[in-house]
Amino acid sequence: MSASESLPQVVLKNIDVLLNERTFSFSRLTLIEQCLYAYFLKYVERVKVDEDKEYLILGKAVHKAIESKLNGLDDKESLLAGWKEVDFSPINLKEYETLFGRSKVLRGEALGEFAETEIHFKIPLSDKQNTPYLQGFIDYLRKVFGTYDFSDWKTNRIMYEPDQTFQLALYAVALNYLYGVQHVTGTLVFLRFFRNNRKKITLTLEDMNRAKEWALRLAEDTLQRLSDLKDGSKTLKEAFPPIMNSKCSFCPFAHICVSEYPKLS
Repeated sequence: MSASESLPQVVLKNIDVLLNERTFSFSRLTLIEQCLYAYFLKYVERVKVDEDKEYLILGKAVHKAIESKLNGLDDKESLLAGWKEVDFSPINLKEYETLFGRSKVLRGEALGEFAETEIHFKIPLSDKQNTPYLQGFIDYLRKVFGTYDFSDWKTNRIMYEPDQTFQLALYAVALNYLYGVQHVTGTLVFLRFFRNNRKKITLTLEDMNRAKEWALRLAEDTLQRLSDLKDGSKTLKEAFPPIMNSKCSFCPFAHICVSEYPKLS
C-alpha cells in the first residue's frame, strides 16, 4: 500500500482543494514556518481543537466596531454593530468598549484623497504559471497628500515591533500590486495598551521584495510537500515533520503531536 492510499479520502480531497486554490495568508505561512505538522493538522486534516474562542470573538467584534466608526457611525452604534457581528455572543463588554476606545479613531482621520476599511486582497506571488497567491485583509488604508499609510488593529496581550514579522511588509506587497506604491507606512495598533500603543514602520520596495521571497519560498515548498504526499512519493512524516521550538507550549495541537505522531508512517 502506498503512502497516499493509507490517507483517509477526506484528507486527499482536502489536499486537492489546497493544490487547486494555491492560496496562503500571512498567518498560514507563519504556521508553516513554525511547524509543518501543525499546518497539516489545521489545514489538511482540519482537526478541531479548543481555542480561546472568547478572545477570537472579542477581536472580531472590536475590528467591526472600529470599521463602523470609520464609516461614519457614532460610538454607540459602532459598538452595537461590532457585537452584532459576533451574533451577540457573550463577551466582556467593559473590555470590549475599552479596546474600541483605545483605537482613537476619529471621523476626521478619514480625511484625505480616500480612506478604506477591511480591504480584501488576493494577489499572485510571482509571474510564473501556477504561482501561489497571497490573500488577506488590511484593516484601514488612507491616502493623504499622495502618501499611503495603513493600520492593523491588534488585541494581542504582548506588543512587538513591526519588523519582527513579515505581516506589514506583505500588506505593502499587496498595496504595491494594487496601487503601484513604492513605499508605504504601516502601523500596528495594540489596543490593550494605553500609552505608546502604536508601532509604525516605513516599508520600501526592498522590504516588500524580501517579504515576497519569504512567502513564495514557503508557499511553493508547501505545495510541493502536498503533491508529494498525495502521489505517495513521501510519507506524512517525511512531508510534514514536527518542528520542535519555543512555540510548542502554546500550540493547540501539542497533545496530538506527542501522542499520535510517533505512530504514523
